[in-house]
Formats: sequence, structure tokens, C-alpha cells
Amino acid sequence: MGIYTYDKLGYKTISVMTGDTIQGHGFLGAFMAAFKSKGGKVVQEQYAPVPCTDYAPYLTNLKDADALVAWYPGSDAILFLTQVHEFAIRKRMPLVGAFHGSFFAPFILRNMSPAAADAVVGEYCVTPYTYLLDNETNKKFVADFMKKFKRPPFDTDAGPYEAALVAIEALKATGGDTSPEKLRKAILSLKIDTPGGPLRFDPATRCRVRDIYIFKVDKQEGNYVWVPVYTYKDVPPFGLGPPPGPPPSR
Repeated sequence: MGIYTYDKLGYKTISVMTGDTIQGHGFLGAFMAAFKSKGGKVVQEQYAPVPCTDYAPYLTNLKDADALVAWYPGSDAILFLTQVHEFAIRKRMPLVGAFHGSFFAPFILRNMSPAAADAVVGEYCVTPYTYLLDNETNKKFVADFMKKFKRPPFDTDAGPYEAALVAIEALKATGGDTSPEKLRKAILSLKIDTPGGPLRFDPATRCRVRDIYIFKVDKQEGNYVWVPVYTYKDVPPFGLGPPPGPPPSR
């Protein structure tokens, strides 16, 4: 997402806000490392304590940049996005999501005021999955999922399904043999199609290699959706930018 923000959105300077947690430092650290590797400049970093009941002190202290980059999960996301709207931050700069992880998620937006939620429409974030992906495996998965659960699948549904696919295909390759060495070798040799696109594993790190999608938040027939707008193919385990290094000391 850091690379897309610099290369495709054209933002050269950013201010950063997230929670003072391992996840916040990790996601934003990776974003900033990739963004700065392209030549981007981070003009400000703010890490709010968790839980935080009011982001006003941080939003009033916000330094202007080409964009505000942030990530918050769950109820923190609801409060943060609501206050970003109330403080009219978008009149000064757009908001970019550094990571999905419930940030900009439809269920988050549905728990906000209509005005604050609608303000998120048109903003960008990154994800390994959206049910609007145009591939045959995903079309079948979405149709079967909607038939059973009466709603479209989210990334939190596709992820466990893909993990199950990995296990099933590996067991097919071993003929049902679950001895660790044979199963590990079978998993690392897999190349399968999943709802999120083609998936394989990097033998050196034993991590998956897959496509990653940039999405834009949209509202269709009254529902908030993630519309894929750009694809990074075969993204290696630790992304396209340099490793972010350890988080800063608190």
C-alpha cells in the first residue's frame, strides 16, 4: 500500500496515525518503509494509547501532508473515522488505509453515522480478498457462500476457506499421510487457485506468495463494498518494499 500511495496516488508526503500497539507499529512501519523507499517523506507520526476515548488532541495536532495514513481496528476504527469526519480532515487531506484488518470494513461503516460512513466512500486500502474479485474460483465460492449464509463473504471468511484448501490439497498429495515432513513438503510444493487468486509458498521462508489487491470503498445498492482497482501479482512474503525494522521504543 505504501508503494501504491506513492506511485499511483501520487502522494509524496504523509502524516501517520495509529494505535500504540504491536499491530499499529507493525502495519504502519511496513507502510512507511515502502513509502520512504520510493522517495516519500513522513512529516509526522502519532501513536494514540489503547484504548483511546478521544482522538481530538491528535487530530487538532495533525500536520498537513498530501495524505493522512492510518489504521485502527474495531471500535477504535469507528471512533477514529467518525472524528476524522467531524473535524473535516478530508478538506485538508485525503485518508489512506494502511492495512485492511477491519479498517474501512463494511461492518465498521454500518456502525457509524450515515454521514461519517459515506465520507469513507472513495478512499483506498489494501486487502488479500474482496468478494468482487473476478476469477472463476471466487465466483463459485461467492455463489455457494451466499446460498448458505445469505450474505457475501468477507476477507475473514475467505482466509479460513483458503487455509482449508491448503490442508485438503496437501493431504491429497500425500495420500492422506500426515507425517510432518511429508505434509510440510506437500504444502511447500502447492500451487493452487483460491478465491483470492493463485497461491503458492516460498520455500525459504515457508510463507505464502499471493496476489494483493488495492481496493476503493464504494456504496452499491445501499451496501458498502470493496471494489478492486489494482493488483500486485505474486507478492513475496514480506511485501514489495524493504523490511520495516523493529518498532520504535515507546
